[in-house]
Amino acid sequence: MWGKFLSVWHQILKNIAGETVDQLQDTTEEVVQQVGEDETIDSSEDKRKNAFEKVKTQMGGTVSDHAVNLAIELAVAESKPEAAGEMLSPYEPYEVYYLLQAGDRDEQAGGDVPDNHVAGLQTALKRLGYMGNNYMRQVDGQFGRGGSTESAVKALQYDLIEGRLRGKDWNQGRIKEINGVVDEQLAVIIKEMLDAPSEEFFKVPFHPDPGRANRKAAKLLTEQEEGIIAQGVPPTYLRAILKQETGMSHYDLDGFVYVGCDETRPRYVYKSRGWGMGQYTITHHPPTPEEATGFINDVVNNLGRAIQELREKFDRFVLSSSSKMMADERMGLLPPNTGYIRGNGRGSSPLVECKYSRRDAQYMRDCFNCVREAGRKDEFYNQAKYHKKSHQNVPVWSDIPCDWPVAVRRYNGSGPDSYAYRAEILWHILGRDIRSRGVEGEPG
Repeated sequence: MWGKFLSVWHQILKNIAGETVDQLQDTTEEVVQQVGEDETIDSSEDKRKNAFEKVKTQMGGTVSDHAVNLAIELAVAESKPEAAGEMLSPYEPYEVYYLLQAGDRDEQAGGDVPDNHVAGLQTALKRLGYMGNNYMRQVDGQFGRGGSTESAVKALQYDLIEGRLRGKDWNQGRIKEINGVVDEQLAVIIKEMLDAPSEEFFKVPFHPDPGRANRKAAKLLTEQEEGIIAQGVPPTYLRAILKQETGMSHYDLDGFVYVGCDETRPRYVYKSRGWGMGQYTITHHPPTPEEATGFINDVVNNLGRAIQELREKFDRFVLSSSSKMMADERMGLLPPNTGYIRGNGRGSSPLVECKYSRRDAQYMRDCFNCVREAGRKDEFYNQAKYHKKSHQNVPVWSDIPCDWPVAVRRYNGSGPDSYAYRAEILWHILGRDIRSRGVEGEPG
């Protein structure tokens, strides 16, 4: 159902001016909410007709009947986050039994592989959570040598062989080597995973209009600023983290929920995955049904997890009775075997949420000025793996009169990269878009 619907919807999006598309979708969402309960409009022909007439009237005849009906379908589906995984991209379902390996390209991408087989494979890998967004991985029909498609195939082969997948033995002895080649046996396993019930193997949700969905998520963040402050987190720092993690995107450029694969050595071994706009991290795969509905399918819950995570970093990982959890720079210590520049530290003095009192109108709202007024210095990160080895003219964290610069570093862990991460967060607060990586991106 969804595959054909979304293919048509994609075509309509291309043929309607951007402002009209947004107006159509905004209008349709409002009408669907007004006409009746979301779960009722699904099966009520009268309510669907009522919704259709209301949308047509409000749009003033600027779009076709077909576009209105499709917009209603999408609005109903969007109102049910638990059903998000049912939406299929134009390249699904995956039913390809075709030997694919590094160097292959679809005909549409300048190669000789027919029928979008490579794009179908890439989409399947994204759907299963193996082709994440590291290095701007996209569905492009190119199975590049040493690139992200080959790495994703190897990651799947590794998990099958090592029995790392939660729930059951999907391999059953069929895959015996990690070679990055999709033969018939691996294609069968991929299809078994895709066809399995969601509680058995979670499928990464897809949205046909990721740009608009991401704009809505960003708007939600702005609208909820008072609520974020009430939960004990400064919205400015939260927004900077989301910019750094995902560019404030819950969905990637291909329309799938943003998945960040935390690689180790060899590169195809995934330690963990970060999910959605806030990149809430879990170490097992696939996610449980509770995790899917809790913070993957629903962007509101995903933001809620990011808020909780940042507050926990502030409460537990700045000052602590445990030396492993303590932030070294808070005590004025220089992390060993690195080139980080020492901060002044604040010792064991009480945590500072904000220089303003809670009764002050500026409480947790003036972060931009506090960062702007800090001094500047160059920083060096000799052991950084995923970030640049240095940043110039970085705001001095210890000049900022609160402990959030320490907490945001710990949002990225405690390793060498976390210091570069903090520098980039502070630059985001000042309006500079920095999402650096020490490893350059590559196609396919």
